[in-house]
Amino acid sequence: MQESCPGGHSRDLEAALLDRAEGDVEFLRSLIEAFLGVVPTLLSDVGEAGSACDAAALEAASHTLKGAISNLLGRQAADAAKNLEAKGRAGNLAGTHQEFAAIERQMHQ
Repeated sequence: MQESCPGGHSRDLEAALLDRAEGDVEFLRSLIEAFLGVVPTLLSDVGEAGSACDAAALEAASHTLKGAISNLLGRQAADAAKNLEAKGRAGNLAGTHQEFAAIERQMHQ
């Protein structure tokens, strides 16, 4: 069973993030700050592209989002962004809302 840390994050998540940063807390802090600075805009770009049925913009925004979230979020969020990117590339926008919702859920966990 996972213990909760302040802020509601699990110790497992904290350990995984520190591992990715090779134990460098300051580097991890800078990754998180960069992530928090760019992800709201990327989420907005993905949402707008999906709402506008703009497959090319969806592909580009999802690709960028995938890169950002793969550094700090779980595989589910990265896979959802990858799926959005593929849908945009294929011009198939069916199901984009569900993939976007999956990313948002991961962001709030």
